[in-house]
Parts: sequence; structure tokens; C-alpha cells
Amino acid sequence: LPLLDRLAERLKAGLGAGDLLAALTLAASERQLEARPELEGATSWAFVYLATLADLGADGHAPEAWGQAAALVNFFPADEEGRTRPRPAKGNLLDAILDGDAAEALYLAEAARRAGGEATVLRILAEAASANDPVHNHGHPFLAVAAAVDLAPRLPEQARSALLAAQTKALATSQGSGELGRLLDRALAA
Repeated sequence: LPLLDRLAERLKAGLGAGDLLAALTLAASERQLEARPELEGATSWAFVYLATLADLGADGHAPEAWGQAAALVNFFPADEEGRTRPRPAKGNLLDAILDGDAAEALYLAEAARRAGGEATVLRILAEAASANDPVHNHGHPFLAVAAAVDLAPRLPEQARSALLAAQTKALATSQGSGELGRLLDRALAA
């Protein structure tokens, strides 16, 4: 509720839609980074809602829609103490995601973002989502990555960076049985 109160105050003060989109994307990214494993997919729906809201052209004159977005961002419980932290790694981002190693994936995503730009990371996230087990994960990885592609150009750098980190972590921690096969293949090849 404190976030909703602050949001209502900022709306009354004339906060613009771009500012709200950035603030809510940052908040949704933080929530995703702290999501409990069993709520990874559900938590990612906030990004789809934000992308839809941005596409509809909602502005500061539509406080109800922004209030609903803030409520959705804060709807799912988080586990700040269990938050995944980046761990230095060598290798490539796609393998880290598909292997389900969120800590390495977070580190490699930031390195890839700095080296090749956000488009490179978004391309890798899309590839990871397409390689994900759709039976296990339903459709949320595809929609979350699509929302990230839609949101990224509308956001300031800090919000884009947080969004990419949140999507990376969510994809890595939502891997199904596919990563076990990949790990076995690598062990047998070694």
C-alpha cells in the first residue's frame, strides 16, 4: 500500500506516463529479481501489462490504469533474502540461461549488455525463450520477452538494465527438464 499511496501522490502532482512507465518497470524488475521460484511465471505478467499499457498510449490522465499496474507489480510476494546475485563467470549467456544458472546468467547478461548492447541481450533472451520447454513453462517466457522488446526503447538506461536482468533471471530459473539433458550431453562429451 505505501507504493500505491506514493503513486497516487505523484499522479496528482502531474507525473507523466513515461516517468510512470520507468518507475513501474523498475519496481516490476525488482519484484521479478526477488520472485520466489514457484511464482516466476506469474510475476512476469506485470511486464506484459506494462507493455500493453504503454502501447495503448495511456498517459497521466488515466490514473486508474497506472494504479492497476502498480497493484499488479506488488501483487505477488517476493523473497528479498533469497534474491539471486550475479556470480562472475566465463562462457556464454545462452548456455547459462538454458543450464538454469541464474547467478552466472545475470553476470553474463550485464557483460553482454555492456559489450554488444541491449539488442544483443534481447536477441539471446528470445532464443532462450524459444528453446525453453513449453510444456513445463507454458507461454509466459515468450510473452515476457516480447514485453521486454516492446518496453526497452521506451525506458531510460537504468530501467532497461533492470528489465534485462529481471528477464534473464526469470528465464534461467524457469527452465524445465531440458537443462538436465544439456548438462548430461556436456558431461558425456567431456
